Amino acid sequence: MARPLRYQIWSRHIGIIILALLLAFAGSYMLIRQYVLEQRTADLVRKGTGLSLLVAASRQQEDGYRELRQLVEVLDPFLDARIWVVDRQGGILALSGDMMPPAAGGMHFNHGDAMPHGRGMMQGQGPGRGMMRQGGARLAGPLQEVLQGQIVKRTFFHDFYQEQMLVVAVPVPGAEAGSIDGAVVLHVPLQGVEEWLQRVRWHLGVVAVICLLASLLVGQRLSRQIARPLENLRQATQHIAGGEYHRRVPVEGPAELADVAQSFNAMAASLEKSALEMEKQEGLRRDFVANVSHELRTPLTIIRGYNEALADGTAAEQQRQQYHALIRDEALRLERLIADLLDISRLRAGVVEMEKERILLQSLVAGVVQLVEKLAQEKGLRLETNFSEELFVYGDGDRLTQLLLILLDNALRHTEQGAVRIESDRGADGRAFLRINDTGHGIPAEALPYIWERFYKVDKAHSRDGGGTGLGLAVAKEIMNLHGIEVEAASIVGAGTSFTLRFPPDST
Repeated sequence: MARPLRYQIWSRHIGIIILALLLAFAGSYMLIRQYVLEQRTADLVRKGTGLSLLVAASRQQEDGYRELRQLVEVLDPFLDARIWVVDRQGGILALSGDMMPPAAGGMHFNHGDAMPHGRGMMQGQGPGRGMMRQGGARLAGPLQEVLQGQIVKRTFFHDFYQEQMLVVAVPVPGAEAGSIDGAVVLHVPLQGVEEWLQRVRWHLGVVAVICLLASLLVGQRLSRQIARPLENLRQATQHIAGGEYHRRVPVEGPAELADVAQSFNAMAASLEKSALEMEKQEGLRRDFVANVSHELRTPLTIIRGYNEALADGTAAEQQRQQYHALIRDEALRLERLIADLLDISRLRAGVVEMEKERILLQSLVAGVVQLVEKLAQEKGLRLETNFSEELFVYGDGDRLTQLLLILLDNALRHTEQGAVRIESDRGADGRAFLRINDTGHGIPAEALPYIWERFYKVDKAHSRDGGGTGLGLAVAKEIMNLHGIEVEAASIVGAGTSFTLRFPPDST
């Protein structure tokens, strides 16, 4: 079983922190050690250089060797180093600490022996000559470098002192320019430095432990901040997969995770909208099938009933004529219904052939008014038109005629008295618009969003009496969609309804 994401993030965080602390600890310790040794070496070089000048000056003294021994003894505590003064042959002329390494053949340095003075005092005539080759065997090589005028710096295990030493050898200038008469060798035990570095390591370790503990707390909190949004996303995804499209996740955590949460919520909202739309479409489909079945069954039932009445021969002549008229009306209703259904299907599928052209809007309206004028006269209604200027629109003349005919027929059928007014003008945006106003029954506000749906009827009884199929406005809507026409419907119950058609900019 896989571990939770929070623990995976936390464990990897801790692993990285531990590795980083180890590298930082080792790197810091090495840098501190190198810095300390470099500073100590530089200090010894400075002190050795000053001491070499004092040694060179001591040769001018009458008792130069004794003065040299006293100088070394006096400077030893201040230099914090063990001092050797050697001649050109490696013989020890002076050594701090009242100690002399044993000479070859078992000879010992005698403090009371006089050291010759003058120009040859550093030429190896003093006691202890050759002792560097035994007690300080490691200086035999570096001594040659010192005698060439170089400052030698070494760290090694000293055979004489039997411990790790930092050794700095500085050349002693001779009487002649450029000449070297020997060397001053300073020895510093590294034990003190290592003890100090040990304390540094301990302090660095304490700091590393504190940093590790702090990292544990920070890592735990960080893992929760990262894992919690991801866990919320996982749970929300499972719910959405189960059909709960209303699920959302909190927008929290780092910016990247917050962006993911926002994108997820946007996706969920889109899925919810799509699901609702699909559910609505499925409901419309069921309603459409039911409505079609009802609309087809009703006239067919009427036709069959009256046809049976005619077939049995019991109806009088007057009734027979009436039955024939009813059968004809219902047949026409079926024909209109089928034609409207075919129109909607073809318009939605985009398979209709349209020949778009530039059409004078006033001429288009005048032609439609002539078609519905008889119906207006039968109901005693006025048809009024008002055009501010000549306006041209771009579209299919037959389909636009069908559109206006549907809207005017609908207005006349739902108006009992008053007038139907058609007006056109140019809006503030320069687009042509056409408005159809009637003084009819009006449409309730809650019904306005649904008037464009198939078989939707505000007044079902009146619609049947008026011969409507419930598909007219649905057909009109499809025609408007094909032409890019925007429609705005407004109505007041008992006062009338207004349809405003706004044509696209390229229509004028």
